Amino acid sequence: MCDSIAHSMSSSHLSQVTPKITNSVIELIQLWKKRSQILDRSGEKYFKAAQDLRLSTMDTISDIIFGKPFGVMSARLAHLENSNGALSADARPQFPTLARALNVIVAQVARCYISPSKSLFWFMQRLFNREWRQAKSTVFAYLKNEVEKERITLSEEQGFGGVDSKDPDNVNSVLSLLVKDEHLSKLRGEKPLSTDEITQELLVYWVAGHGTMACTLAWAVKLLSNNPEVQYKLRDQLVNTLPSLNERSPTFSDLKVCSSDLGYLDATCFEILRCGKVLGEVSRTSRVDTMVMGHVIPKDTVVMMPHSRLSGPQQSESEFRPERWIDCDGKFDAQLPGPLHVFGHGQRGCFGKNLAVLELKLYIAMLCMELFFDRVPDDVNSMDAIELVANHPQTCVIRPIPWSKISNDPTEHL
Repeated sequence: MCDSIAHSMSSSHLSQVTPKITNSVIELIQLWKKRSQILDRSGEKYFKAAQDLRLSTMDTISDIIFGKPFGVMSARLAHLENSNGALSADARPQFPTLARALNVIVAQVARCYISPSKSLFWFMQRLFNREWRQAKSTVFAYLKNEVEKERITLSEEQGFGGVDSKDPDNVNSVLSLLVKDEHLSKLRGEKPLSTDEITQELLVYWVAGHGTMACTLAWAVKLLSNNPEVQYKLRDQLVNTLPSLNERSPTFSDLKVCSSDLGYLDATCFEILRCGKVLGEVSRTSRVDTMVMGHVIPKDTVVMMPHSRLSGPQQSESEFRPERWIDCDGKFDAQLPGPLHVFGHGQRGCFGKNLAVLELKLYIAMLCMELFFDRVPDDVNSMDAIELVANHPQTCVIRPIPWSKISNDPTEHL
């Protein structure tokens, strides 16, 4: 992994991308408030949320990577506003060709994951799947064009002396980091990444950062709607700790400086990661004969580590209870119920963990400040999963209600 990609997970860079995330959440909140109004007028009880979450995270990761969102959420919101309420809350506009092409790639990657032969799967896609070939061509053409545009921009800025190319924080996107890294490699006489290598790095970042977060948020809204007392408690802590959030979006500093006072936010996010069925387990193959906690593990044994398991016989694993992450002093403790394996550990752990945790905390904090997720009927509230690269909930429907319309008594929703 090149240094520039690694720097994209540093605290300094994450602080820069925080406004990009909060802008996407603001648009999602606006969209869901509009859809909630349509629900009230139509008499419907809920609407599907998974597509909105995919669009929101697509805009987020695109802004982080390229310095600009695709605008799919703006298109979605404008479509609803222009309808004057004449459409169902589930009506959708046509989205840009690039966004549709990326969805095709994400879908095919998911199908490849469950295919018995990966090489045969991709051979068949290249040979018979015209939609896949067109999507791949569209996405890679866009990526290469963006790389060339960024190179020209950097060259012009260097010519005018307006940018310090040696400062990795003087960027507004992952693409800028990669192109600046390429420039510095040339100055040092080193072999830089090729255009193909840069586009591959961008595509992996793009696909990985889009699908898994949308899936995690889909589980999050389901878990929150089934546990209204958690929503009340979380919002109370946010309001008491950061009352200014009623007027503004949270910042990176808010989450860092106030982390000791926002333990319930951390606990809720970790419990979402544990209970959400995004990944069934993490697997590793032993390279030597070894022993772990008294168990003999021969070389080449595949060891499966379910991330939802808890330490201690008294723990109810199926129960969504953020309090299990809070110690006797009321502080968040990431190790209290046992290790969380959802991101993996060590050299093969998830590279994007820091960004994923930040993104999840911002989405949950902002959504729970603005909206209460009411319970939905049991017949559309299945917790079963569709097993792909990331396990998606079979159903993800919500009924969001602005807090101004919600009683202060949480027992009314229990």
